[in-house]
Amino acid sequence: MTTKWNGRPELALLAEKEEDRFTQFLCELLRSDAVMDGFLRLCGLTPERGASALHPSTQVTVPGGRLDLAIHGPDTYLLFEAKVGSWLHDGQLVPYAKDLLAWAVKNPGGRSRMILLAPAATLLEIEAAAVAQLQGTGFLESPRCVSWEQVARMCAGLKEAVEPPELRVHLATFTALVERRLGQAQEPFSSEEIALLANPLTGRAVHRAAIVLTKLIECLKRGGPDFKVDTTKAAGLLWQGRNLYLNRRWWWVGLWPPVWSTVGGSPLLLQVPGMTDAMLASVPKHLPRPVLGPTTAGDGFVVPLPLHPAMPLDEIAQALASIVRDYLVQVPDSGGTSRAHTEADEE
Repeated sequence: MTTKWNGRPELALLAEKEEDRFTQFLCELLRSDAVMDGFLRLCGLTPERGASALHPSTQVTVPGGRLDLAIHGPDTYLLFEAKVGSWLHDGQLVPYAKDLLAWAVKNPGGRSRMILLAPAATLLEIEAAAVAQLQGTGFLESPRCVSWEQVARMCAGLKEAVEPPELRVHLATFTALVERRLGQAQEPFSSEEIALLANPLTGRAVHRAAIVLTKLIECLKRGGPDFKVDTTKAAGLLWQGRNLYLNRRWWWVGLWPPVWSTVGGSPLLLQVPGMTDAMLASVPKHLPRPVLGPTTAGDGFVVPLPLHPAMPLDEIAQALASIVRDYLVQVPDSGGTSRAHTEADEE
């Protein structure tokens, strides 16, 4: 097995989406034979031709879709769908299954697999959704499932045994990236956390926060024609809320426990994806301050929306709606400009 490595993990920094950064980083590590071999074993595969005959690539276009990661070889086609903080789109895996089936027809002696990469906390639910999507496609084999945490442990185990030295550094960096983004959620409960969860007061407080969110969204819908509130929930397993649109920019408001657990302040958050350090001084003093948190695009700014004691929930919702409106109108550049979110303005 050669020690040559021509990976360029710095390319991961150029990706816009968090999942693309993860998969691009992994793709560059897989240009090492040792890492490729370890990864294949993690996926339950050891192609007969070995790792050196395989070629990883990202953002590969197939009819009807675009692959997060693919590994091609003379007798191998591995297709990966990767998730970090998002969920499967409706029918997302159907064109991938069709592409694998077409490849298998042309390569009857080869191996083709669909493999899901996702956080350990959501892997089983994503697998179940994937199996449901693939029903009726003729794709009979269930997707293989690998967690990002498993990949990180593999990288940590290899980093002292590979060459060249710079590859060891990047393996350690990738391991730290996964641990920074996902690791804390997998740690055992502390005694303090168990005490909080055992206290019904915790459940009542979170329940009330969810009620306030519902009332807040209703207030925003009644707030005038200037901006648009999504008619459907922008939600996943670990977050729920709505997208907001104004002048081809987008914001998100909702419950986001993984970010709440990092930034504190309130379980209700306004995501301000266009906010930068330079813009903080332009935020009006009467508005709560944005803080950095682990958003789906990496560390980004969110605004914890303050809850007040002894105030009726309807009044809290109205007060928070005013904060949200002021951010959209008075700090318009705090909104994101991603095409995926501004398309709603044109409907």
